[in-house]
Amino acid sequence: MKNLFIGVLTAMVIGSAGFFVMDVEAKRFGGRSFFRSSGVKHFSGFKLPKVAKARSPKMKVKQRKPKSIKTIGAKKKASITGGGRGTKTKTVLKTKRMRERFKQKAAPIVSNSVKKPSMTGKQRRTVIANKYRDNPIYSRARAGDKRAYRKRYDRYYGPDYEPPAHVFKSAPSYGLLDTIFLYSLLSNIGNAGAFAHNHQNDHDYRKWRAEADKLAEQNADLRKQLTAMDAEAAKLSGTPIDPSYLPKGVDPDIALAANVRATTLPQLRVCVGSQSGAYYKVTVSVLGPNLGDMVSVSPVKTSGSNQALEFLGDGKCDAAWVQRDSYWNYIEEKKSSDLPFERISSPYEEAVYLICHADGPGKITELSKEHKVWFPKQSGAVETWKNFIGEDVDYGNVRTVLNTTSMAITSNEEALLKVVDADNCMLYVAAPGATGFMETVEKTAIDRHLVMIDVNDGDLDNTTDPAGEKVYDYKEIDSSVYPNLARQNGLVFGSGDIDTLYLKADFVVGNAWKVANPELYPSVALDIVSLRDEIREAVGQ
Repeated sequence: MKNLFIGVLTAMVIGSAGFFVMDVEAKRFGGRSFFRSSGVKHFSGFKLPKVAKARSPKMKVKQRKPKSIKTIGAKKKASITGGGRGTKTKTVLKTKRMRERFKQKAAPIVSNSVKKPSMTGKQRRTVIANKYRDNPIYSRARAGDKRAYRKRYDRYYGPDYEPPAHVFKSAPSYGLLDTIFLYSLLSNIGNAGAFAHNHQNDHDYRKWRAEADKLAEQNADLRKQLTAMDAEAAKLSGTPIDPSYLPKGVDPDIALAANVRATTLPQLRVCVGSQSGAYYKVTVSVLGPNLGDMVSVSPVKTSGSNQALEFLGDGKCDAAWVQRDSYWNYIEEKKSSDLPFERISSPYEEAVYLICHADGPGKITELSKEHKVWFPKQSGAVETWKNFIGEDVDYGNVRTVLNTTSMAITSNEEALLKVVDADNCMLYVAAPGATGFMETVEKTAIDRHLVMIDVNDGDLDNTTDPAGEKVYDYKEIDSSVYPNLARQNGLVFGSGDIDTLYLKADFVVGNAWKVANPELYPSVALDIVSLRDEIREAVGQ
């Protein structure tokens, strides 16, 4: 019955939130190779007839004005009808702010030797887990339900709980134990005394108590509470010690320090791009804190969407952020419709940036075989350029890493350094205003004579996926977002928005992770969908 309920609930969300099972679509349409080899536009036979656009071989005529996004970078306003942050997000942020108030830092459970290289996150989690694996509280927490932690947390502390000010003069944790939990015991002296008795030989507890005694020298109220705690503990003298003791109704994971509790949770390794990109930012600042009740989120850096999908298929990550236009390229390359992942959410949009020297082309249709367009071989830009070639074979004549092996580079920074004259450009795909890399490009644009040129080829606007949905949409990047890069060639030099293509950023989860976490997956997926507003705010949309 429980599994049936989860299945029905998931189906409801799939219908309302835009979920879809990608391998079903793949089996239905079988990729784009047929349409490319036959010369037929993608899925044009499956779409209703449209009024043809006027075109000449080298002159593309737009029949509509691109949509304009002039608020990119501005903060999203809360809805008048109450559409602000959800209750869970508010609680997560409150907890985060509480922990940021600690004046001391917790002593590391695992410290790196000066002579040894730093540990990876995985190695650190393993060491912590091994250290506490025989601890009865830790063992019980590891075996507990991962889905209802926030409810248990709120039930224990109450939604309005605020620790006394002296709590934040301590470290945020003492080994296994969470500081806020330890001080909360003092609100019930009976529980505090029982805890003190049963954990009197516990090194982590004794460390906390020594520092609490120091604070009590200057705090009469705390001194009174600790004295009462000792009196209650004395009443239990001679009774057996239970090292697994927790007050009635307290779940073990409530007592654990945050970094220790993280080792009890399933890992969700999310493939992202570079550390300066929006995928990394969203994963660390939104997914990590908000999914931290159920899973331990860790970013896995890649060179872009191409490598992210490769890592997902190889089991090097459990989920990934990818560009919408990467999906069907993956089908063609693997020659298989049995995809190892499923798309969960598409919360925000990315823009295609074509950055050239100011003396170079003014728009994408002016590129020729004399030009070089630089991008890393496994980046998302590769996927975009492959789609450009699929829609207009002339783009296959432009020199890129796809047809010129000597143009192999490993980073967007290296691509940027190649744009030194009229024959060189670079391609980059990211959320406008949300990446550190584009901040660097904007800062150096004038000195290095860089401009962002229009990507306004009508052929590209027609790109569709096998379900008949458009992959790209024409919009404008307002000149105020990147004023140095928006210096257009022509009569209106110094002003003007950039016409370019926008596409969705997709979050996909690997089938292997779903199979390994059958009960947890629906809850995690629902939470990711519900975080749409927080994700959009993080990228300025």
